[in-house]
Amino acid sequence: MRTKKTLSCGCIRKQRSRQMIRENPATRKYIGNWEVLQKTWHPKSDERRANNKSGVTGVSYDQAQDRWIARLYFNGRYVLNRTFTDKSDAVEARKEAEKRYL
Repeated sequence: MRTKKTLSCGCIRKQRSRQMIRENPATRKYIGNWEVLQKTWHPKSDERRANNKSGVTGVSYDQAQDRWIARLYFNGRYVLNRTFTDKSDAVEARKEAEKRYL
């Protein structure tokens, strides 16, 4: 801003983005819809993304450690973030965490 290359600190962009979200009818229909948020943020282990290579959501393989990792992020924190030597143990831990938290 001092060199006049930047005209705003970013607050104008933030305000404009907020305004565009509120005025967009496609976005407004999802505001307050918990089912959409739940599916977006907490996919079940049988709902795979296209880039999933383990076959189970929340279970991945770490080549550096030569171990399987089971993760579940819930309410802003990891409730499951453990490593296993066996893939089946990681899958079982993920499914148990889903039962408990989802």
